[in-house]
Amino acid sequence: MNTTLDLLGPAPEPSAPLLLSVDLSSGTVTVHGELDRQEVHRLTDAVAALLHSPSPHWSIDLADVTFCDVAGLRGLLAARRLAARSGRRLSVTRPSPWLRRLMHLTGVDAPDADTAVGTSPVAPSRLLPRSGLLEGHHG
Repeated sequence: MNTTLDLLGPAPEPSAPLLLSVDLSSGTVTVHGELDRQEVHRLTDAVAALLHSPSPHWSIDLADVTFCDVAGLRGLLAARRLAARSGRRLSVTRPSPWLRRLMHLTGVDAPDADTAVGTSPVAPSRLLPRSGLLEGHHG
């Protein structure tokens, strides 16, 4: 008789993949899934592709984002800076209520938001209530 002892506990649930679509004609990036530090480079690459768009206005559709961490917020700020450097306007559209609140609490939705994330003297625990705010299925 063989007995196995699981010292590591249950395997973590696989994260939702980050899926992106880029519409060059309209200047839109649509984001589906988890926007986190492991995947945010894909968002910045997708936004960089918009440099080939004829549209003077870019948008990032966040309606289907299920998770966002501080790296994801920084990616949104990087997208804003790239748009400004290339003479385009950028809007973030259709964030879920929890993501809209997260963006507001961290200042990412402010006009001068380029300095809002990562340089605030306020501790992160004071910015984010313990209510599952980061995960879409909790709020």
